[in-house]
Amino acid sequence: MSRRSFYAQFLCIIICAFTLTRTDAYYAPYFLAALFAVFCLIRNSKQAAGAGRALNIAVIVLSAFTAMLITLVNHRIWYAPAMPDVRTALFYRAYKLLLILFIFMGSFFSVRNMLMFISGTRETYPLARSGEGGKSLLYFFIPFAIFLAVYLSIFFSCYYPGILSLDSIDQISQMFTGVYSNHHPLCHTLLVQMFFNAGLAIFGDAGRAVAVYVIFQTVFMSASFAFLISTMKRMKYSRALIIASIVWCAIMPFHIMFSFTIWKDVVFGAFVMLFVLAAARIMNGIGNTAFNYVLAAICSVAFCLMRSNGLFAFVLVAAAVFFLMKKYRKLLIIMVPAIVISLIIKHGVFSVFNVTPPDTVESLSIPLQQVARVIVEDGDITDNDMALISSIIDVDEARASYDPGLSDPIKNLIRDYGCQDRIRENGGAFISMYVRTFAHNPILYAIAWADQTKGFWNSGYPCMVWYWDIEKNSFGIERTIMCERANTALGEYLWLFYNDPVFQIFVSIGLYVWVLLLMFFRSLSGRNTTALIATMPCVAIILSLVISTPAFSEFRYLYSLYCLLPFIIASSLTVPQHEPTEGDT
Repeated sequence: MSRRSFYAQFLCIIICAFTLTRTDAYYAPYFLAALFAVFCLIRNSKQAAGAGRALNIAVIVLSAFTAMLITLVNHRIWYAPAMPDVRTALFYRAYKLLLILFIFMGSFFSVRNMLMFISGTRETYPLARSGEGGKSLLYFFIPFAIFLAVYLSIFFSCYYPGILSLDSIDQISQMFTGVYSNHHPLCHTLLVQMFFNAGLAIFGDAGRAVAVYVIFQTVFMSASFAFLISTMKRMKYSRALIIASIVWCAIMPFHIMFSFTIWKDVVFGAFVMLFVLAAARIMNGIGNTAFNYVLAAICSVAFCLMRSNGLFAFVLVAAAVFFLMKKYRKLLIIMVPAIVISLIIKHGVFSVFNVTPPDTVESLSIPLQQVARVIVEDGDITDNDMALISSIIDVDEARASYDPGLSDPIKNLIRDYGCQDRIRENGGAFISMYVRTFAHNPILYAIAWADQTKGFWNSGYPCMVWYWDIEKNSFGIERTIMCERANTALGEYLWLFYNDPVFQIFVSIGLYVWVLLLMFFRSLSGRNTTALIATMPCVAIILSLVISTPAFSEFRYLYSLYCLLPFIIASSLTVPQHEPTEGDT
C-alpha cells in the first residue's frame, strides 16, 4: 500500500467518524469501529497483498453495500440538514452531497480494511486454543451451580414469582380460556402450560404456578450455558476464554433477567445455542454420538417452532449447510425431517385443533410501513392506488399514527378498519400497488425499510432490553420483593446499562451483529466449518428480521446471538485443524 493511499484512507475514516457524531444511534460503537478500522489499516499497510481475486471482489462489493446501508440509515444527517434560508439551492445540494460522500467513503474504507484484515490473518490466537481437551464433568457441574446460584438468588430475592409482560399474560389467558393462538408460538405456550398446570394443581395459586415454570426455565438456561462451557472445554479452547465465558453468562444483566422472564425468545435462544453445540460436536466427533444426534433433532424442531421466524431461518441454515458444507451434509438427515415435521405441525395439526394463526397484516409489517411512509411524506401515489389504500385504512389517521420504527399503529388501524379479508382476496391488486408506489418513491421506501430494521444491524438504539415487572392481570399474580437491599443494588446495576455510554456497549445490538458478520466472513473465507455452523443460525435470524420485523429494535429477538457469542468468537478465531478440501467449500 502506498503512503498516499494510506493517508487518504485514514483521512476518510476520521472524517466519517466526526460526521457520524450527529447520528441518532449510539455513537460509542461507531467510535470503536473507527478505532478498529484504523488498526486494521495500519496492519494491512504492513502486509503484502495475498488475497485472491475472488476474495478481493467480495470485499469490495460487501464494503460498498455496507457503506450504502450506513449512509442510508443516517439519512437524518444528510437528507434534510438544517441550514439558514439565505444559502443558495446549489450550496444546499452540494453540502448534502458532501455529507453523503463523507459517510459513504469513510464507511467503505473502514469495512474494507476490517474485512481484509479479518480474512487475511490466519494465525491461531493464543486466547482461542489451549492444545488439551477435557472430559471432566466438573466443567459442566461447576458452571451449572454458579449460574443457578446467581439466577435463583436474584429471582427469589427480587423478582418472585417471575417477570411477565403483556405477551406473557396473554399466553396465560389462553391457558385458562382454552382458546389458543399461534400469534405467540403455541409450542411455547404449551410448554409453559405443562409446568403451570402442575403448579396450579399442587398449590392452587396462579402466582406459585408461574414460579414452577420459571424455576424450570432457570434450571434449563443454567444447564444450557453449562453445556456451552463443557463443549468449549472438549473443543480445547483456552482456560482464559472459558473463564471469560462463565463470567459473561453469569453477570450480564440480560442473562440474569431473561432467566426468569416468561418470553418465547429466552428458550428459543437456548435451543438455537444447543442446536449449534450439538452440530459442532457431531462435526468434530466430540461426546456421545447418539446423544448429539438426539439433542440436535430435538433442538431443530424447537428452532422451527419456538419463534414465528424460526422456521424460515432454519430453512436458510439448511440451505447453507447443503451449499457451503458438503462434507457435513449428514446434518441434513436431522434438519430436513425437522423442517417437514414443523410444517405439518404449523399448517396441519394446528388447523385441525382450530388454533388461530397470526392475522394477515402481522406478516406485512415492512411493506405496510413503506407505503405508510410515502403517504406521510406526501410522496407520489396515483389516485387509483390511493383509493385502494383508502379501502383498508383511514389515510388521515395513518398520517397521524405512523411510527417509523414500529408497525403496530398501522397494523392496528387496518385491524380496526376490518378489511384484512379484502387484502387476502385482492392480493394481486395490492402487490401491483406496492410495486408501482416503489417505482415512484424508491428513496422513501429505502428510508422506511432502514428505519424499521436499523436496530438489528446499525450501531445501537435505546430500547427495552428487558422487562422488570408483572403486567397488571386478573389472575392475582403479583411481584414479591423479599430483599429490598438486593433489589436496590440490582436496580442500580441495571441502570448502568441503560444510561452509561460505556455500559451501553454491552446492550448495543448492532455492535454484536457487526462482530457476528466479521466472524462469519472470516469463517467463510477461511472455510472454517465449525465457525460456519456457529454463525449461520444468527445470520439467518437477522435476515428473517430485516424482511419482517414488527419493531425496529427488540433486544430479545436476537437473544440467541448473545447466548452463542463466546462460542462464535472462539470457533471463528481458531484455525481449522485440517487443510481445506474441495468438500469443505
